[in-house]
Amino acid sequence: MSDYQYQHDIFFQYTFGSTAFLVYLAVVNLADIRINWQRVTVLAAAFIVSVACFYKVVVPKAIHYPVQAVRYYDFYQNIRDALSEIPDGASVTATTFYTTYLSQREILYDVRYCSPEHMLETQYVVLKISADSDFKKYAVNEEGNGFENLVNLLEENGYEPYMSIEDLLVIYRKK
Repeated sequence: MSDYQYQHDIFFQYTFGSTAFLVYLAVVNLADIRINWQRVTVLAAAFIVSVACFYKVVVPKAIHYPVQAVRYYDFYQNIRDALSEIPDGASVTATTFYTTYLSQREILYDVRYCSPEHMLETQYVVLKISADSDFKKYAVNEEGNGFENLVNLLEENGYEPYMSIEDLLVIYRKK
């Protein structure tokens, strides 16, 4: 089993395919099983224990995400409002977690994966200030996280701060 969090944690979409496949195989193979009441009793007990463990371990974690979404609704709405200020037809480069909201743009790059040349061709650059891993390729000699170097690069190429939410995100617009 992979130790990559997004592959082994059932709260991410990557497990959907393998889970659907396992459920399908279980259903198909159930038709071939001959009924042995001792075996059925053991399987029923195992199923009940599995459901109890699932309820005790998984359900509390599953409830966490919807509760967090409701609790921080205003916080997330402020981010959506700021991102909505970017015109629909504008080309954008953004940090990973803002690309989803901006995904209807015709030209959209992820800061982590695009080249500096592509980024500098876009009209807007949206940066999540705390997204350290997104700025590593702009760090010099692996010192710092590269955010300041990226901001300097943007300003040297005609970008100016357009909008920001303190300590969270900053949007740069090309002059």
